[in-house]
Amino acid sequence: MPEETESKTLIEEFEETSKEKKEESSFFKQVSFSTAIVAVIAAIAGLESGATINMALSQKNDAVAAYTRASDQWAYYQAKGIKATILESQKSLLASLGKPAPADIGQGIERYKKEQQSISQKARSDEKLSERYSKQAEHLIEQHHGYSYSVAILQIAVALSAIAALAKNRSLWIMSIMVALLGTCFLGNSFFLKESAPNHDIPGLNLTRSE
Repeated sequence: MPEETESKTLIEEFEETSKEKKEESSFFKQVSFSTAIVAVIAAIAGLESGATINMALSQKNDAVAAYTRASDQWAYYQAKGIKATILESQKSLLASLGKPAPADIGQGIERYKKEQQSISQKARSDEKLSERYSKQAEHLIEQHHGYSYSVAILQIAVALSAIAALAKNRSLWIMSIMVALLGTCFLGNSFFLKESAPNHDIPGLNLTRSE
């Protein structure tokens, strides 16, 4: 009888040990699978984060370039105005002396004024372009922040999963999944911002100056 009882005890211990090992193996597989998924999502968020900040910097550079062009156009506008003013002064001086103004003076004044209108249109177009580029850059930077937050949170989730696996703690693993869901929400929100971005199709401009 004692031998039979001892044999049953060994069998029960073996079964319990085997059951525990199976549970541990299943738990490790679950943790490994979830960690792999979180790592993939974090990688996607990281790529989007880098891409959006590069695009934002490009848009900022375009905004500065458009603003510089607008400044140049306004300076050119003023130069044409000065030339027109000089011709008008000459015309007034000749009129005060009772002499008729040459025809080319009147033609020159008219030409400079027409050129000023064309130049002012180009300058205003460049100012609008600069503003639109700046707004698009700000939108991209907002997206970048969302992606960056997502990457940071997902990395925390991966770390929690690793600790849960080492400690064989299921509660900690569940916590890591909740954190990963939060990071995924930030990623999804940034994708939504990308889809809702304003359309900034910018037509080409002819910036050739006429003398």
